[in-house]
Amino acid sequence: MKTVSERFAECIELLKTKGKINSFRQFSLSIDYLPETLAQIINDRKEPGQEVLKKASEIYDLNLTYLLTGKGSIFNMEDYPRHELRILTVVTDAHNEERIVHVPVPAQAGYVSDLADPVFYSELPTYSLPDFRYSQGTHRSFDVSGKSMEPVLEEGDKVVCSYLEPSQWMQGIKDDQVYVIVTWTDVVVKRVKNLLRQQQALCLQSDNPGYQSYMLAAADIREVWYVRARISAFCHVPYANPLAPAVASLQETVREQQEMIRFLKQTIEKIEKV
Repeated sequence: MKTVSERFAECIELLKTKGKINSFRQFSLSIDYLPETLAQIINDRKEPGQEVLKKASEIYDLNLTYLLTGKGSIFNMEDYPRHELRILTVVTDAHNEERIVHVPVPAQAGYVSDLADPVFYSELPTYSLPDFRYSQGTHRSFDVSGKSMEPVLEEGDKVVCSYLEPSQWMQGIKDDQVYVIVTWTDVVVKRVKNLLRQQQALCLQSDNPGYQSYMLAAADIREVWYVRARISAFCHVPYANPLAPAVASLQETVREQQEMIRFLKQTIEKIEKV
């Protein structure tokens, strides 16, 4: 079985073969490591430290699990089922400009099973928004179902999202941001913690404390959409600020203090005239 040093040397050689680095010296400098010490590791005379492995993993997307144990693939993204990822279907108008496809709740089950079916997409509503941000890239909107994201998102809201390429998942999925995740069986709207590098999974979290978080393996992810905007029903009832009573009480206290100051000032002026 290969040692950690041998696997590390193998990764460096593969990076060189792929053209990601020009030399061992370039690699060592990129991770702030002495070329002489790197040469000792390559010649299996010295074990690489945890910090060196971690930095190399972060910069070159090396699979830290492979480096330490020999399990899995050399690069993180190679563990994803890329052969299962389908081509993203888009809808364009007469001017060949891409439209935003809306996926309502009744169509979400079909959306999961017919990701690449043009006929299915032709039956979904499409639209455009008068905002330059939505004219660049691919966007899609989804109905929000259930109460797991309350109070941030209500059932019946629509979220407008931008598409995140699978190659961007590792770096592009940001912690504590809200995404629409399309799996093999479902479409979910969740706040996400990105654990793809450490555990090859996402932790999906609800804003409603009554719902538990859960892990979703990278192999179960089919599409990732970053939530950019919300479309919700307008409420004509005036907004009830929960702090209003406290603010009103504070305002009354200030008014009373102002009256007291005015009274004391008048009293002082009378005394001075005596």
